[in-house]
Amino acid sequence: MTYLTRYGIRIGYSLVGIVGVSILLTTFYYFNLIGDGVFNFLELLTVIINIFINSFLLGKSTNKKGYIEGTKFGGIVIILFLVPTIIFSKFNIRIFIYYFIILVTAILGSMVGISKKRD
Repeated sequence: MTYLTRYGIRIGYSLVGIVGVSILLTTFYYFNLIGDGVFNFLELLTVIINIFINSFLLGKSTNKKGYIEGTKFGGIVIILFLVPTIIFSKFNIRIFIYYFIILVTAILGSMVGISKKRD
């Protein structure tokens, strides 16, 4: 499987998962079933879990250097998230921390995935 196909599939699954859960959470928030703080936390948790799972699976499909695969995957996700941020809002320290969390999660997921491959 080529790099483009492997990364494309994982990015696609990540985006579909994030958008799907976001729609569900937004519906709950709209009908006042969850509060502001819970909504924000669950949105962050959704992204973290989704990125971790997909980078874990990407790490399992690679042969060596999981941290590099995780860095590539996290970088692609950050670029995809960064474009709308630049267009629609200002860049601040909270957004920088958010992207840093995404990158670290992708790296850790890929490292765990490659280590579980050997078992």
